[in-house]
Amino acid sequence: MKIIIATANQGKLKEIKKILKNTNLDIVSSTQAGIVGQVNEDGKTLKANAVKKAKYVSTRTKQWSLADDTGLFIKALKNRPGVHTARWAGKNVNGKGLIDFTLKKLKDLPQQNRQAYFKTVVALTSPNGKIYTFEGKIKGNLTKTPRGKIAKHLPYDSIFLPIGQKKTFAQMTKFQKNKISHRSLGLKKLADFIKQIANE
Repeated sequence: MKIIIATANQGKLKEIKKILKNTNLDIVSSTQAGIVGQVNEDGKTLKANAVKKAKYVSTRTKQWSLADDTGLFIKALKNRPGVHTARWAGKNVNGKGLIDFTLKKLKDLPQQNRQAYFKTVVALTSPNGKIYTFEGKIKGNLTKTPRGKIAKHLPYDSIFLPIGQKKTFAQMTKFQKNKISHRSLGLKKLADFIKQIANE
C-alpha cells in the first residue's frame, strides 16, 4: 500500500517514517510524488488543517494520502498557541525564535504552573475521497530554558518535558520519543486501522 505524506517538514517526515517502519507501507513525500505548492493552513482546528492537507494531495495523485497537524496547548495561556503553534511568533521565525517567544510569554510563571500538552491529529484520505482521522495527545510541562538541541523543524521538543519523564523530547533518543509521543500515538492508531483494512 502506497501512502503519500503531505508535508514539506523534513523532521516530521523522518519521524513519521520511523514510527510506521514496521507497517510495510510504501511511504513517499508529496515532493517525491510531484506535488508542487502547499495548502493554506487556515483551519480553526488541527483536524481541519490535517484533512485539508491530506485532501489536497490525494485529489491530485489519486493515491492514499496522510497528513497531520500538531499543536502545543499551554494551560496558562488559555491553551494557546494551539492551531497556530508553528506561526504564532510571526512569519518566517526560526526554531530558536519560536522558543524565545514562547519562553518570554511564560517568564514569570513558576514551574508548577507551566502545564501544557501536545496534540496531533492524523488524517488519512483514500483515493475515492473517504477520510479517516486519528488523535494522539501527551501531557507535560514546559521547562524554563531549552534542554537539548533546538531542532529546526521540531523546536518545541527542547522545552517539553512529558509527565513522568526526566528528559525533554529533544534530550531523548528518537526511539525513546517515538514510544510515547503525541504523533506516535496518533500514527499507531492509524497503523492499526491500516492492518485492519488490509485483512478485510
